[in-house]
Amino acid sequence: MVVAANAVSGALPGSGNGSSSKKTDTATVKKLLQSAADNLYSDSAKTIRYCKEAIHLSNRLHYAYGAMRGYIYLGDVYYQSSRYGDSYAAFMTAKKIGDASADKRGFSYFYNDLGLFYNSIQEYDSALNSFHNSLAYIPDTSAKGLSEAFLNIGVTYGGAGDIGRAATYLNKALQIAQEKHMDQNLAFIYMNLGNAYADARHPQLQRATDYFKQALTAAGKTGNTYVQSIAYASLGDICNRQGQFDQALAYSRQAMDITRKAGFASLQMYSQFGYCEILTKMHRFEASDSALKNIAKTFYLTLNDRKQYLKSYIDLYKEWGNYKKALELSDQLKKVTDSIAEMTNKRNMDILDARFRFHEQETRITDLKKENNWKTRLVKISVVAVIMSFLFIGMLIYSKRLKSRVLLQKQQVLKEENARMKMEKALAEEKAVRVKEDLDHKNRALSASVVHSEQMARILFGIKEKLSDTEKLRDPAYVEDIRKIIRHNIHLQEDWQKFKMHFEEVHPSFFSKLALIAPQLSKNELKQCAYIRMNMSNKEVAALLNVSPDSVKMSRYRIKKKLGLPFSTDLGEYIASL
Repeated sequence: MVVAANAVSGALPGSGNGSSSKKTDTATVKKLLQSAADNLYSDSAKTIRYCKEAIHLSNRLHYAYGAMRGYIYLGDVYYQSSRYGDSYAAFMTAKKIGDASADKRGFSYFYNDLGLFYNSIQEYDSALNSFHNSLAYIPDTSAKGLSEAFLNIGVTYGGAGDIGRAATYLNKALQIAQEKHMDQNLAFIYMNLGNAYADARHPQLQRATDYFKQALTAAGKTGNTYVQSIAYASLGDICNRQGQFDQALAYSRQAMDITRKAGFASLQMYSQFGYCEILTKMHRFEASDSALKNIAKTFYLTLNDRKQYLKSYIDLYKEWGNYKKALELSDQLKKVTDSIAEMTNKRNMDILDARFRFHEQETRITDLKKENNWKTRLVKISVVAVIMSFLFIGMLIYSKRLKSRVLLQKQQVLKEENARMKMEKALAEEKAVRVKEDLDHKNRALSASVVHSEQMARILFGIKEKLSDTEKLRDPAYVEDIRKIIRHNIHLQEDWQKFKMHFEEVHPSFFSKLALIAPQLSKNELKQCAYIRMNMSNKEVAALLNVSPDSVKMSRYRIKKKLGLPFSTDLGEYIASL
């Protein structure tokens, strides 16, 4: 550790190595953070120094991730040193840096460590909230990260007494660890599942025993003596609770043997406390007394350790029948318990004070920002007001000049508009005259066509009369006379096409519309429809076609039927609408 620390210190800015690239400097930050992590549980002073150096360099480089990790480690080491208020302030500063940064890589570490912090001071709701936030920043591909997050959530639910949820999350962690063959994680998960079922309101000691044995198997594969010692001690406690004292004693001795070889002083001491409790229940009072005295000689007892020590001795003296001694120790136990409560209250007050100071600082910063924003806004408003005043004065001057110019332009525009309107009116009148003349011409052509048709009808009727006189037909001169009439008037056969052409110039698409509606209409019926459109009466049509008015009425009835019109519909109105 000393070599690594010196190597890192030699690379720090300002050490005479000259300026370096940002990439090299961020590598230095990472080395400092690694040194802080390496010394976290062994040398708090070094850890604090490495963290502060990493934070200072990260701030200079605007390296948010490095500064955030530095404050996270600082929060950890302050907590280990019982500086609870400073620990909370460091974690909150880390969160503030993370919130302001687009780089969220450190958030899973931050929320995980903050959750452990809250868990240790038994603020389980805050701890669970932090662990769930940590889970949100762990990628789905990180099996190890997910497994550890579920493990921490399960342990926290167990501490809060919610064994059902504790088991749910621990089993989630277990499933991932089993799928990925993560033996190191498996050992811790099995151990905590055992604790959950052993410490439940309604303990399930057999299930707890099975999990502790599985923890031993997993820990044996990885050489995890820490989990092994706890698992053996826990199995000893379960056997003790079930009255299986010999087996309990054997498990307890195995736990003490492992902790002694591994150098886990704290675990060794608590294994011996469990060993003494078993001896007391077996009524081996002298052996229990000797073991407790050995604990006092061998280990340094903190207040919590002394509390457990006094409780073990009180239980021993009660079972031994020495109630006077038990009562004396009870008074000592009360004093120790009061001291622990006082320390806990002090810790909680430190954290509360840190929270108050941190949030007060945040409030002051927010107020200052608001004040600065208001001042900036006021300056902007003043500048805008001055600019607007100048603009207003300029607009007044420009407006006066513009009004006279606009007035002249309007007068000119009005003159031009009047001239244009007069010209358009003259053109419109001229166009109307041309349209009227054209319409009159077409109507004259149409009327001429109708007259021609009428003439054709009379000629045909005359031919018909001549042909009806069979006796005269024998006279060649009579027949030749009929032929001359036909040859003279043969051009009249073209009158229907001319009629159609002139009619559709006045009434476009009339015949095509009728053809679409009633394609079965005959040529004579189409003619009658045209005459109806020309507002000709039945008598006029009858005279033109050389038929009786009743024949015209019958023809109109057939036209109406072919058009599919109901009886109540007026044929003239319908044809006029086409």
